[in-house]
Amino acid sequence: MAYYNQGISGGNGAQPFDDSANFPDPDPQGRRLSIVRVRSANSIDSIQFVYLAASGYEMPAPHHGGQGGNEGEFDIGDGEHLIALEGSFGNYVDFIRLITDKGRKKEFGTYHALVPWGTAYAVSSEEPLPGVGNYFGYHAPPGYEIFAIWGNSAHLLDAIGVVYRPISKNVGMEKIRHSPSP
Repeated sequence: MAYYNQGISGGNGAQPFDDSANFPDPDPQGRRLSIVRVRSANSIDSIQFVYLAASGYEMPAPHHGGQGGNEGEFDIGDGEHLIALEGSFGNYVDFIRLITDKGRKKEFGTYHALVPWGTAYAVSSEEPLPGVGNYFGYHAPPGYEIFAIWGNSAHLLDAIGVVYRPISKNVGMEKIRHSPSP
């Protein structure tokens, strides 16, 4: 199988989930990621990936987490791919940043850093500092995309990891063709 997981980051409570379990390889429905829905305030309350089938039919994955916080969406355009998911966590996932191969970014939640004596404090989420506090960053290797998530959730998103697949497997509304090697 060409899919592989990375992670997870966050707390260790709640119920496990893995959205990739519903994706055969290759995917006969040609799904592509089209929307990431997030509810957040001081933490990530919930997350949901929504897919678009080659037929144009919207196929939401299960909702992971609770109903608190404010709802926001990050649209992934046709021909665009999610290539990075970064964030911070304590007992729960506090903050996430989504990044596409077109350079677009969207942030949810509140980034927390830890000072050496262990006290958390909120800092600007514009540019979290890798290696400070409980930062995590999942970045797709060249030619791959993040197409699903896995982790643990209950009333909040406790932990998150990502699932990669080759971009060439993404045969949804657009097809990616690679020219033959010389």
